[in-house]
Amino acid sequence: MAASELVVEMADSDLQRSPLWQQLQNLKPQLASHAELTPRNYRGELYYVLHDKAGARFHRLTASAYELLGAMNGERTLPQILHVARQGLSHSGADDLPDAEDLLELLQYLQVADLLICDMPPSTQALFARRQQSRRAGWRRMWANPLTWRIRLGNPNALLDRLQPLALELAKPWVGVLWLVVVGLALALAVVHWPRVAAVSFSDLLSPTNLLLLWLTYPAMKILHELSHGLFTKAFGGNVYECGVVFVVGVPLPYVDATAATGFSSKAQRLMVGAAGMALEMLLAALAFMLWLAVENAFLQALLLNIVILGSVSTLLFNGNPLLKFDGYHLLCDWLETPNLASRARAQLRYLLERYGYGLTACQGEARTAVGACWLTAYGLAATAYRFVIFGFIFMLLARVSLPLALLLAVWVLSLQLFWPLVRYFYQLFGHTENSSERRRIGAVTALFLIAVALFTSVVPVPLSTRVDGVIWLPEDSRLRAGAAGQVAHMAVSDGQTVAAGQRLLELHNPQLRSQLAVKRAQVQEYQLRAEQFFSSDRPRAALLREDLAVLRAELADLQQQVEQLQVASPADGTVYWASPDILPGRYLERGDLLAYVDTSGLSSRRDLRVRTALTQEQAGLVQKAAVNIDVRLAGNRESVLPGKRLSQLPAVGYQLPSAALGAAGGGRLAVKSDDARGLQTQQQIFLLDIQIPKPDGQVHYGQRAYVKFIHPPEPLIKRWYRQLHQLFIRQLYK
Repeated sequence: MAASELVVEMADSDLQRSPLWQQLQNLKPQLASHAELTPRNYRGELYYVLHDKAGARFHRLTASAYELLGAMNGERTLPQILHVARQGLSHSGADDLPDAEDLLELLQYLQVADLLICDMPPSTQALFARRQQSRRAGWRRMWANPLTWRIRLGNPNALLDRLQPLALELAKPWVGVLWLVVVGLALALAVVHWPRVAAVSFSDLLSPTNLLLLWLTYPAMKILHELSHGLFTKAFGGNVYECGVVFVVGVPLPYVDATAATGFSSKAQRLMVGAAGMALEMLLAALAFMLWLAVENAFLQALLLNIVILGSVSTLLFNGNPLLKFDGYHLLCDWLETPNLASRARAQLRYLLERYGYGLTACQGEARTAVGACWLTAYGLAATAYRFVIFGFIFMLLARVSLPLALLLAVWVLSLQLFWPLVRYFYQLFGHTENSSERRRIGAVTALFLIAVALFTSVVPVPLSTRVDGVIWLPEDSRLRAGAAGQVAHMAVSDGQTVAAGQRLLELHNPQLRSQLAVKRAQVQEYQLRAEQFFSSDRPRAALLREDLAVLRAELADLQQQVEQLQVASPADGTVYWASPDILPGRYLERGDLLAYVDTSGLSSRRDLRVRTALTQEQAGLVQKAAVNIDVRLAGNRESVLPGKRLSQLPAVGYQLPSAALGAAGGGRLAVKSDDARGLQTQQQIFLLDIQIPKPDGQVHYGQRAYVKFIHPPEPLIKRWYRQLHQLFIRQLYK
């Protein structure tokens, strides 16, 4: 009996299940010449990577598929190919031998991928239909992901060939050492200059002018980012055949197709290609940060700060985040030797739902070990949650510009990313479930789950609270401000010290002010002599000189007062508390800056303290309507919870914060105007509310930050969501 007849006889059961076998068994397929097979080890298991050089695509194959491909020489029929592959696997001790269905599935896969050379019968044109669908899949994915649109522009391989000497130089070890030195130095400088870094206002970054600058800066950085991927791919012998533009939330960003790195046998080379773009961005951020510390030009500072943020914070949160399918994701897949991590994690979540949610026993999970199952499940849940968090952030930013556009985007994304995938999943689940009892169980469990979610969101009350910032407050007459600008030369008292009226507290140094005083005195003497000189000869001119003399004397009196106030004294008996721990010798203070609080009644004698808070209009409405309890925690002692009592809401509604500590520039929650150097002018109207708290144990100073939580009656989530959406509409209507 011939070998082919033996195989056909062995595969009788397969032939009955595969009608195509009768039509295709006499084919003599051969692998296309532009395909290349290389072995690859994934977590201790041997796989083979099939590289389509013409289409720059990569396919991962098992050992069984590799044996089947090896038997395709253009002379063997399908039964002979199956027989040769089984023989090879049997000799190597493999237990899982391919059958006819496996061979047909491999043929179909290769035909769709344009990697097969053979005469396909006309009756199998369904395979070509799948191929056409795969070509349209890119456009379907584009519409399915409205936040990302990709347009191919050309082939950059010729340009990268000319830049290959540069690429080879960049791949040398000394470049990596230099990168570590520069980035490490920038990190050290960031630690040293952290107060200046922390003082950067978030509202300044979101100003219209800076957003436009960001919109122009980001694509330029991405060009260098993608060029780095291409250069390192070229340095290790790969080719880059595609480049283009991808629109992410309307921002045009370049891209290059560096998938040739997937074929590199060296894991280190694959990781270097994947990390090249992020490494360049972090290098640019480090250099920009050093320049930002040195330059004084406002435009250059804004430009450099944008590069710092885009190259560091944005890189780590987005491009370097493995929860999003960007560079960080591919690096994680290569590092863990786990290709297609995202799709496997989704498959694992589907398995958990079907196995333990619906009780289906025929399903099979992706993980082979308990640790792997936990890892895939955790990744799948985290990636899904993070993706919706990012979408929510984009929605809120877009809502500030146009609420209708934001709502349209929300409907689009939720429909294509949540609703239709669920519909398609349940359609396939019901279609593949032949047991009627299992179908009923799937329907019942799904219905019960939806009812439970509806009841929980609409009926079950959940805790509700409003969190705001506040400061320990004293009346305005207890505040001591700088009467003149100057540098702190000497501090005569310490924080919390009892002082007497007129006692010197602080000495400021301002030699320019004293020089101005001397010049002003000379001007007064000059005008006084000239007025006396013209009094008898030219009285009209003398009258004008006397008017100028009056102005000069007023300016002289003001300068004399400022010079006197360089010696800061206590206005009354009491206890002095410095307004900020930053008031130290060497610090320069402007005229009017808050220096200290002088408590005339004595802190030790006080049993209660006053905390002043600033609330937005939405917060004030909720607090005024329903606030059962108030919890207050003081900075430096957040473990201790102090009960608060509402005193009286001030009728004044405005844009002036009582303290810069409540604004975003001072570390607070409220956005302030970018042109306000003091950080007191808010971007929206605020309400002021005073809270009375008992004096806590330990050291307390006036102006100290307080964290206030207004506890409201519990309410269902649906009611809260409705109120927030209503407030969003109102804000857009009246802005």
